Amino acid sequence: MSKCRIFDHCWTACTKFNGFLYRNAFVKSIVFITALLFITSSASAHVKWFSPYDVIAEPKGIGAVLTPSFCIITGLSIVLVFAIAWLDKKMIRANVMIEGCRVLIIDKLPRNYEFQILRNTLLVFFTSIWVIGDVVLTPELKHESLWVGALHIVMIASLFTERTARYAGVGVFILWGYSAYHYGFFHLSDYVIFLGIAVFIILSSVYPDKHDQVIRYLILYISISFTLQWASIEKFVYPHWSYPLLEKHPHLTMGLTKESFMDLAGVSEFLLAFLLIAVSGISFVSIALFLAAVFIAAIYDFGKIDAIGHIAIIISLFVMAIHGPAKINLWFSNLHPRPIINAAYVTLIYCVSLSLFFVVYYLMRKAWLLTATH
Repeated sequence: MSKCRIFDHCWTACTKFNGFLYRNAFVKSIVFITALLFITSSASAHVKWFSPYDVIAEPKGIGAVLTPSFCIITGLSIVLVFAIAWLDKKMIRANVMIEGCRVLIIDKLPRNYEFQILRNTLLVFFTSIWVIGDVVLTPELKHESLWVGALHIVMIASLFTERTARYAGVGVFILWGYSAYHYGFFHLSDYVIFLGIAVFIILSSVYPDKHDQVIRYLILYISISFTLQWASIEKFVYPHWSYPLLEKHPHLTMGLTKESFMDLAGVSEFLLAFLLIAVSGISFVSIALFLAAVFIAAIYDFGKIDAIGHIAIIISLFVMAIHGPAKINLWFSNLHPRPIINAAYVTLIYCVSLSLFFVVYYLMRKAWLLTATH
């Protein structure tokens, strides 16, 4: 065989392989998302449950946050957002396939399956913290009041039926408000997800015919994304809270310095939380399942407290994966008909969102300090 023919065969093979990768953008998406697994697994542990923290202490200034490692990692995340947003519009066949699978799964599930799943999740969650005895809503929120335990019992009882589950949702708002009064609204900003789930439970109980399904899912998705993004900012401004955990579990840093690892963990968490509402189709399902897997994997290192504390978000992510993208996801995916321009818009929103979260975090903390009594 001549050298020319060998070259032609090699060129043909490379062309076919490139075409395979282009047509199967799903493969690329999975590679991108899976690459974050080892970065994000330790970021899922809520540091306030396991390490000393002091919200009153001065956080790192924005100048100290903008280290070279932060800038490099953030720059790479911007490229990654653009790539995934572009692929999200290109994966037409994969999106049709995943939609077909999702419909088949939903057809086999009972009526209001999402409500049933989340209702029973809250039942397990509140039964667990009632057994612990001194927890209001999350492990670090403690109480010595008899009425809180009594409210837990009422909420547990109400979650046994669809019609009365609404009272458990109202109970979540009471517990959240009580905790905000004692610990400050700034501290409770970490737990907006509970309000989102409570609204979902209340609306599902009051309106079982699903006529307001768009609203309840919109609130649930935004509350989950906000909670994860807010938690990621803490990793930048209060990284020292996590250092005792990293010293106890040194394998989590993957050989990086504690400072660089916290930058990597924070950016990864913010990135995935943003994509959770910014993509649709198979990208959305992959990210929702991936985040659920990350929280489950963290239980190995952080134990039962982590499992109880995160059960609501884990199950919510599974519900999201089954339900599919919400209206906000579709809005992001249809900013422009051309995939490359749509990806540019999504990337711009990502950059603005990251900057805005820093600004809001610092301003909310300052507002809380001005109004709080210590």
